[in-house]
Amino acid sequence: MAISIDKMAEELAKISTRIDYTDLHTNLDKAVALTKTGETTKLGLTLGENLGGFEALTEIAKTQGEKLLVLYEPVITQMSEFVPGLEEDIKKPLTSDNETAINSIIKSSAVTSTATTVKSSMNHKVISDGSPIAIKAGAGTATGITDTGKYEDMMKEVTEDDLKDGVAQAVEVLQSDELKTQLANTFKDLDTKIVKATNGLNSGSLLKDVSENFSSTFGNILGNFGSEFTTGDNTNSVLNKLLGGSNTDAINKSAGIKTIPLNLSREAAENGISTDVRNLDGAENFIQKALSRLSSVDFGSLITEYQTGIDDIITKLGSANTSVAATVSDGNTARHRVRNAEETKADNTFTSLSSQEEITSILSSTTREFTTVVWHWSGHYNNAANIGAEELDAEYKEIGLKQSPYHFVIKKDGTIETGTSTENESAHTLEEYRKLSIGVVFVGGYNGSPGGPPGTVELSVKSLTRAQWDSFYIFMKAFYMERPGGNAFGQNDLIENPSSHNGPGFDVRAKIAEYPLFKTSVGEPIIDKKFLTHEEILQELKTADRALNESKDIQ
Repeated sequence: MAISIDKMAEELAKISTRIDYTDLHTNLDKAVALTKTGETTKLGLTLGENLGGFEALTEIAKTQGEKLLVLYEPVITQMSEFVPGLEEDIKKPLTSDNETAINSIIKSSAVTSTATTVKSSMNHKVISDGSPIAIKAGAGTATGITDTGKYEDMMKEVTEDDLKDGVAQAVEVLQSDELKTQLANTFKDLDTKIVKATNGLNSGSLLKDVSENFSSTFGNILGNFGSEFTTGDNTNSVLNKLLGGSNTDAINKSAGIKTIPLNLSREAAENGISTDVRNLDGAENFIQKALSRLSSVDFGSLITEYQTGIDDIITKLGSANTSVAATVSDGNTARHRVRNAEETKADNTFTSLSSQEEITSILSSTTREFTTVVWHWSGHYNNAANIGAEELDAEYKEIGLKQSPYHFVIKKDGTIETGTSTENESAHTLEEYRKLSIGVVFVGGYNGSPGGPPGTVELSVKSLTRAQWDSFYIFMKAFYMERPGGNAFGQNDLIENPSSHNGPGFDVRAKIAEYPLFKTSVGEPIIDKKFLTHEEILQELKTADRALNESKDIQ
């Protein structure tokens, strides 16, 4: 059986677009955020530093390169006798006066037992990693207290400022089975979705699964063409053509198999019409000659019957999604709708994208090299709910420009629409940055309505809606799925001495470094006077890694 490997690979690559990964992404993002909060520490920058009552016994480098690679080594610490929130709970070391008093009591006549002289030392020397979850465990060893609330002040001191508020909850979750259970259930649910999306192509022998599922699906279709398709090797011969990725060959083969009604065949032969039909051209030639030479009503109905059968073959096999696609579907086309990327990425189709997968589909099918996404705002007011890609394009044309320069537009309600084709190098930013970039614009900028009192309506990030923020993260996840090492900047990152009035009104590099993306952009566009190529980004990462290794005396 000849199977098109290219077709199989192409269809298998599309399986992920038919699976809803929302829960997986959400729970993995949560796991990353909890882990980062509970298991990383501010300690370790300097030897002997004391935070939260724990003193650093080791010093580790925390360069930008290390943060980029998410490499945090354990910081060995020792608990001191003064821990925030536990002042009354830790057993203090004995002073010389304490020793004298206790020894005096032990040796007094009131005590008859023999005892060893008490020596001054802490009875709770705790050595621990400096992360919140570890120092909580260490302090728990010294105090016997299990209430996480008692350790909150201590843990906050060693936690990064932007994570302090959630550290107690993070530690509670990490110490319980909650996260493990949630992730286990998530992956179990994902497994079910994969089985559904692949229609059971999971026995361990993909080729066997594909062949059997495909054969079953199209075998039923072929059987409806007539009993002649269920005998001998007729079914397999057509399936071979379909599995090879050729609808045309399958149609020709089927037209050759399709039986001409017996009475029509006899009459045609008597009138010198060949009944040796081997392909679609032969079938259509037979029909044309039969219509012209056999004009009686009886034969007319038989010709129509045969012609209907041939038309059915053309319709069903001509439009069939052959190869693996016939068996790979979860039936939920609306949820995972991925239209033809050639259409959605075309110039000014102004298409509303309904899923993260559609964005990824457009980006992955773009042949122009790009490594960077640049974020903008359009300069509209809060009442611009009607403004989308098409309206924005019209505004640019009104001022004499060819078209809107933005590749994607995010409306006030969060809808993501396509603008100029991603194949185009557009004027969405300064000329030196256009070659390797795509531009995405928020409809917004002015936080208020037009016509208000002078000075009361300002350009502000507050003009962006919650729905637009949600779409920002959806777009960035799609971007990183297609460009894992890609960069993201705001237009304000490309301007010397930018102000809050420069779009998109926020620090894109800082935003992508936070939950749920935890990404870092490399390079300095203003200094470089360009965006980095894929190879240059990789080199930057290698340089950062090398600097990290040198700081640890590895090289």
